[in-house]
Amino acid sequence: MKEIKYSVVLDFDGCCNSRTGGPGILWDLVGMAELAKTIAEVPTSFSVCLLTGRGVQYGFAISEALGLIKSHFGHWSGFEGGLIMAQHTPSWLCEYADCVTQEYLDAREILNITLVSEIKKRGGKQEKKEVCLTYNPPDGGSLDELLKIVQDYIGDLKLAEIVKCTRTNSAVDIWPVGGSKEKNILDLCYRNGVDPQNVIYVDDAKSGIPVFGAVGQSGAPFTNAKEVWDAAKIHAPNKGSAPLETAWVIRSFVEYIGAQ
Repeated sequence: MKEIKYSVVLDFDGCCNSRTGGPGILWDLVGMAELAKTIAEVPTSFSVCLLTGRGVQYGFAISEALGLIKSHFGHWSGFEGGLIMAQHTPSWLCEYADCVTQEYLDAREILNITLVSEIKKRGGKQEKKEVCLTYNPPDGGSLDELLKIVQDYIGDLKLAEIVKCTRTNSAVDIWPVGGSKEKNILDLCYRNGVDPQNVIYVDDAKSGIPVFGAVGQSGAPFTNAKEVWDAAKIHAPNKGSAPLETAWVIRSFVEYIGAQ
């Protein structure tokens, strides 16, 4: 792997695939093709990688589609919020983050057995992942109600010291205590040999705002979430396509570094 000095770290849903993103949402293939072209054209002193809640096997397809395995060979991306790190190679070497302990995996199994029937009974769905437990509400259902159900189960089973529960724009996630995107991005920076102050993280969701504070720069595609717009240092104009806007953020970051 070539020595790199700067890194672009991308969330996937709402940034790389389509305006809304999320499971079951069709990819914006035209926009993604332009984003892949932009990724391939960044200078060799830059790394481009992912830090996304999507699962690691789905992440292989993402990385192939965006050209990461070809144009950023040997670098690392983070999946399930960085709980699993995967290297950009055809062999797809994967490693758990340190916070993924056997105690957490045992607690996860208990919750999986207990929760899945309750979620499905209410019309919700479970995403297939290795470390997180991720649940989507039924169509038109409330994420806040789903969050409370999960939190109540965690409390009743006395697992609050081992697992925690968070929500994104589209799902409720169960994580190991001690794990977070803002911590895991530092592990990603270390693996890729980049100073966090030389990194831009790009996200469209409010859940990404804490991650903005862990690195030197932040970016967002066009979004109606005012909190994200205000928090991001580089935000794209409305181009009608999230991947086109993410490509614009990448080019702007590269130009910003070149102007220093």
